[in-house]
Amino acid sequence: MDISGTESSYSGEMSAVKENSILKVPRVVVMASGAGNLFEELVKATLVAKARRAHQGALINPESCENQDSQTNPVLSANQGSQKPPLQPNLAAASTQQPTQAPPLNAEILALITNTSKAAAITKARSYNIDTKIIDPTNFANHSAWDSALAEQLQSLKPDWIVLAGFLKKLGPQVLATFNRRIVNTHPGPLPQFGGPGMYGHHVHEAVLKSKLAATAITVHLVDAEYDHGPTVATMPIPIEPSETAWQLEARVKALEIQFYPKVLNDLMSGRMAVS
Repeated sequence: MDISGTESSYSGEMSAVKENSILKVPRVVVMASGAGNLFEELVKATLVAKARRAHQGALINPESCENQDSQTNPVLSANQGSQKPPLQPNLAAASTQQPTQAPPLNAEILALITNTSKAAAITKARSYNIDTKIIDPTNFANHSAWDSALAEQLQSLKPDWIVLAGFLKKLGPQVLATFNRRIVNTHPGPLPQFGGPGMYGHHVHEAVLKSKLAATAITVHLVDAEYDHGPTVATMPIPIEPSETAWQLEARVKALEIQFYPKVLNDLMSGRMAVS
């Protein structure tokens, strides 16, 4: 599905990246709670981008990369004392999977964090040799204790950005303060009309169809203390087809989201987009 002709709107001011700036690949942690389909597409998109950078010779000096990794690589530091090498993306696994429809995503995924051991995203992360952290709130006395543990884990990974891909647990004040305006989410409907507790996945599409709107939307936004509430980064309007069911609408939105989300992330993380 091609979205090149689909209009989308970016909120906030756009600013060009300085031509002489040194190429820096943003380091991200992805957080997911469920099947992990969007997470896997993001992984594939980063591998495509990595291959392109290598092909184009766009990587910075390998020696400086090696020095940087030895100081800041979170997987390496987690394995210190165990003599284990840092995990590397499993390119062989990527080659055996279905090709992605997502555009290249210029980012390095440091880890997957999930709030439940039942998340199918865990298996997908491990198939790509991506480090996985399970921080289940049921293992903590209260939400504050979970928030503190999550903030500590995220800080140890040292990401530039946190990308939510179907993460259903509300983030707490410590995480939000530590990574203020650096946590991004995608929502499969127009906001604020179709956001809030319980408004995820199929529930969103059913509500949109019941509203008799002519179009739905994919909304990418920064995350704050409320569900689906932070500043909007970009939206993609999607006309609703006659007699379309919620399941059909969901399938179309998911297909477009795979293409739209990485494009927005690239613009946001590179500095080409600034959200006011």
